[in-house]
Amino acid sequence: MIQLTSLVLMLLIAFSKVDSNSALICYECSQPKGLGLACETNVESVTQTTCATDLSCVKYVWTNAGSSVIHRHCTSLTCVQLGQNSTQFNTLESCETCYTDLCNKASPTKMSLMLIPLMYTLFRFL
Repeated sequence: MIQLTSLVLMLLIAFSKVDSNSALICYECSQPKGLGLACETNVESVTQTTCATDLSCVKYVWTNAGSSVIHRHCTSLTCVQLGQNSTQFNTLESCETCYTDLCNKASPTKMSLMLIPLMYTLFRFL
């Protein structure tokens, strides 16, 4: 029982470990959404940039007059701060920040949802 609890704690720490002293690497691109361009469909092929310390990676989509643009890069802003720049013509459609190398490839929410069955299985045996 103690070993299983230790395993669960180690997994939680491993998934949440962020080394604030090392530079973060993020994907960097800005391209129209819906055209099948690299920033949307083949992120591994876009530029990778090393961020300054104390920044996060971000992936967000701005919509202006029906046209959407995907952005991925380093940022010091939160999604709330980015959203404060919305106007009636230019709106923040979606936004996700994360803190591990190349994490702005996909949605962090998808990763969290994948952990739910794992956590259920582990805690079921406690």
